[in-house]
Amino acid sequence: MKSALTLVSLFVFLSFRGLGQQDYNGYFRGMLTVQELIAAEDFSGALNKYKQLFSQYDRVFASDAFNACQLAAFSDTASFSYFYYHCARAGVPWKTLSENRFIGLHLPLSPDSVYLAGRKIF
Repeated sequence: MKSALTLVSLFVFLSFRGLGQQDYNGYFRGMLTVQELIAAEDFSGALNKYKQLFSQYDRVFASDAFNACQLAAFSDTASFSYFYYHCARAGVPWKTLSENRFIGLHLPLSPDSVYLAGRKIF
């Protein structure tokens, strides 16, 4: 009886384990497109692609969020807050953001409500 219960528990666990996991192949292909757009100096196109990818996936990589935030700080300050929030959500430390020469110009002296809201989700 004990082994049957263990077997059923294992089956249920393995059945639900895959639920909620996203396929990140499209994410990685999208990041290749972002790199190509940046190489072609199409910064607006790259930021739009970042936004598209960030809205499609539950989790983004901290390095991607940081790169997008830096690009927004450099070329499109209107979208800076969006990417700044995603940095916090992805777990990019405040110190890393504040010490960047492009991002740091747009930040207050200490973590603000946008950053703190993103960190709550992280």
